Amino acid sequence: MPLVAYTLTYVGRVHGELLALPWAEGSWLGAFAERQVDSLSYHTETKRLIEGSIHPYSSPAWTWPLVKRPMTFFFAANEQLYAEIVALGNPIVWLPALAALFYLTVRSLRSRTRDAAGAYIVAFFAAAYLPWLFLSAGGPDPYIFYLLPAVPFLCLALGWVATKWWPKRAGRVAVVGFAALTVGMFAFFYPVMTARPISIAAWEQRLWFRYCTYQPSTPLGERLLRAGLPIVEQRDFQLPPGVIAPTKSRGAGWCWI
Repeated sequence: MPLVAYTLTYVGRVHGELLALPWAEGSWLGAFAERQVDSLSYHTETKRLIEGSIHPYSSPAWTWPLVKRPMTFFFAANEQLYAEIVALGNPIVWLPALAALFYLTVRSLRSRTRDAAGAYIVAFFAAAYLPWLFLSAGGPDPYIFYLLPAVPFLCLALGWVATKWWPKRAGRVAVVGFAALTVGMFAFFYPVMTARPISIAAWEQRLWFRYCTYQPSTPLGERLLRAGLPIVEQRDFQLPPGVIAPTKSRGAGWCWI
């Protein structure tokens, strides 16, 4: 079923004769196979055109589950209000979900009576995420949204743990408490996930990590200056006006801006 669902996503994007043999000219299956080869080569063979050029929102694959570098898709501001869309998710879910996945992995490996649901959760998360640890090395800039196909399995790991805790009273208290905290945290971060205008002070309260290094001459640098946040100017190479670029040390800390 996953293979069928994946193949169907190319309907209307890949054209050709469906019943033709894959190696025949004009074959849909042949064109589909070519797309897979192109995708793989993009992540394994394509190198950066300019040495040292790094997209400001790129991040190594190992940092994605830790949410070190979420992406900003929209930003608007005036003197009093900021409106932003940050691909952040619900921060309170990430680390507990990783812990649940780790526990589920260890349990699945050690248990003599294999838990089919747990094994599927671990397997599908690994299939969606682990290849990026290798595919993103030395290729084009990788981004945190590559993790999206694996996120449902992180949530399923949490749900699986919740079902195991639920029969006991203490477990039910923990599950209900965590669910309430999750809803509350979602409400708190809702403005910066939906471009709801908020005050600069409220914006600062939600962007917890600001270990970012940017040029003050860029749009992002200017908005950080307006918010009174620290900026370290990078001087490694010159960029056109308006281009946002971090220094080569941008991976040293968490940056949610």
